[in-house]
Amino acid sequence: MVLVTSTGQSPTRIIFGIYNRLTEIDNLPTEDKVLLNSLQSDNHLVVVVYVLYYCTTILYTPFGSDAHAFTLDHSTEDFVLTHPDVKIPRRGQIYSGNDS
Repeated sequence: MVLVTSTGQSPTRIIFGIYNRLTEIDNLPTEDKVLLNSLQSDNHLVVVVYVLYYCTTILYTPFGSDAHAFTLDHSTEDFVLTHPDVKIPRRGQIYSGNDS
């Protein structure tokens, strides 16, 4: 995975999922394997990652039933656990989301 930190004033974000390769289709032609691997259902999802690039770069990802946030330390180029066990508040004053 390659991460690029945004230098602009507005945040940039990316969401992606990681799936295991379907080994049971190894005997198929390459084009078919690519298509079937890319069209897997969410049942086969291994992990989902949300990355926010802004003044800092923060990576959010679940581990089991908990979600954690890691901040990129530019001096070491490592992600450091900065927000363990992230929770959505039961009630809040602000709603933010992409409804498209």
